[in-house]
Amino acid sequence: MSKKGKVSISIIVAVLLILALGGYIGGVIFFKSHFLPNTRINGVNASYHDAKYVKNIFNKQGEERDIKVAINDKERKIKGKDIGVTYIDNKEVDKILKNQDVYRWFLHFDDKKDKKVSQSYDCNKKMLDAEIRNISTPANQSNDPNSKALEKAIDKIKKEIEEAIKKV
Repeated sequence: MSKKGKVSISIIVAVLLILALGGYIGGVIFFKSHFLPNTRINGVNASYHDAKYVKNIFNKQGEERDIKVAINDKERKIKGKDIGVTYIDNKEVDKILKNQDVYRWFLHFDDKKDKKVSQSYDCNKKMLDAEIRNISTPANQSNDPNSKALEKAIDKIKKEIEEAIKKV
């Protein structure tokens, strides 16, 4: 083989190595802020997404959840969005992202991971009060905020709802 042929092959190999190294470094940088392939968190597909995406999905799950509560001897459903149910970020999703093995990202394409985190929720207290007052006051009962019977019923319902939210 001529000297020119050896130089050409050397240049091609060097370019390929540089491209491979660039792809590897690009993957490391990307997966420092995004979940590795085949990552699921509490059943949510987190692959190639950032932590904010997963937290937004958790938040939507709380908003869409029906919270069942007995009011005036009738079972009622309250939508999470009607009382401002939101996901409480306990930083567990961020911890999973931070603890990924990003330097071996290329080995995770067939590696399925289903991580579990605790999901806690809270609600907007003003929205909760308004919703309870709206659905707990029968037409023949006064909506007087000083009514002790109404306040007692509202307190009972609030406790039930707050317990239900914790289980969302």
